[in-house]
Amino acid sequence: MKAGVSFFKMLFEGSGTPRFVVGVVLSFALSISVILCTFGLMDGFEHTLKRALKLSSGDISLFSRRGFFTLGQEERNLFEEREVDYAPFIQTEGFVVRDHFSKGVIVKGIESESFSKVSGLAISLKGNEMAVGRELARTAGLAQGDELALALATGKRQWSTLPTLSGFRIAQIIDHGIYDKNMRFVYVALPKIQEMLGAKALVNLVALNRFSPEEKDLTSKVSILREDLAEHLDSSMVLRPFWQEFAPLLEAVEVEKLAIAVILQLVIVIAIFNIVAFVTFLSEQKARELFLFQALGVSRQRMVWGWMMLLTVIWAASCLLATAFSKVFEWALLNIGFLELPGKIYSLGRIQLELSPLSYVTAFLLALLWLMGIAWFGLKGLQKESLLSRLRLGFHS
Repeated sequence: MKAGVSFFKMLFEGSGTPRFVVGVVLSFALSISVILCTFGLMDGFEHTLKRALKLSSGDISLFSRRGFFTLGQEERNLFEEREVDYAPFIQTEGFVVRDHFSKGVIVKGIESESFSKVSGLAISLKGNEMAVGRELARTAGLAQGDELALALATGKRQWSTLPTLSGFRIAQIIDHGIYDKNMRFVYVALPKIQEMLGAKALVNLVALNRFSPEEKDLTSKVSILREDLAEHLDSSMVLRPFWQEFAPLLEAVEVEKLAIAVILQLVIVIAIFNIVAFVTFLSEQKARELFLFQALGVSRQRMVWGWMMLLTVIWAASCLLATAFSKVFEWALLNIGFLELPGKIYSLGRIQLELSPLSYVTAFLLALLWLMGIAWFGLKGLQKESLLSRLRLGFHS
């Protein structure tokens, strides 16, 4: 133990060595933090997107291949037995018109109480009131209390080639957490849209919800619930999980995460060459001292293990510093304006790092394996040096 302390003390003596150590640790920590932040961004994007999707539509959407339908008592009993909250509603497409502005939108006719319970969106509408997404309100210059016209196709009613036009007052501005939904979704009261479409007591969608967004293994639990409900519902009914709308994007994120993680290993390798250069520098600068250690009976194998312990200390310090860097980056993502994502491209305005224990273990372990693997070849050369060559190098330095 004392020999190990003396070895480290000998290595770090000298005015330039501590600065060299700090530079090496900073370089390695930044490289590891790049990997960590990449994992965190990818997982954070997936987590934020799925959370926003769930909060705006519940766990599962139910619809019929035959179109409009009536939610019967048998289905209601099934949902209650499974402790599933449900909200029947109508979803259709239309246009909102105001002055010189018009925009194609997805219109949802909802029962305020049941839909708010299922989706988590606090929407309360009656009569000719309307709720619009935040981005749509910003683009159209809308505020609460403004008037807006909604144009809908009238389906199978007489003169169905002509749209029906109805005026609404903006009662609420909603934030779904997803740019596409904020830009295209508007909400009206279910009786009003049933009247406009001549649908009477019919609906074409039912939102189902059972689990909290914070549930562990949420995706697998929703999949199990979906299979269970499918066994008891009519074959014409289709159950769609909340993430299916963005499934291709989520699959692409998983592939991209792996590809970027592999490519960024080059950053780790470059930083490790700095560490190898540092070890070579110390070996030459401390040649006399290293010779004395060997002359006093310290074997070359123990000397190599001493170098490996030094590398382990550098790795551990770099991992701690990389964790701190990732926290700083997370704070910057949430608080610095220019880091806000363009919603038109990424669907989300802001994301936060989502770093699981597995992400930390993977990033740290990969860095350690690269470090030990590359450094070992350099240290094997030191192990092969004879005592005489060390003596000669020591007295020529």
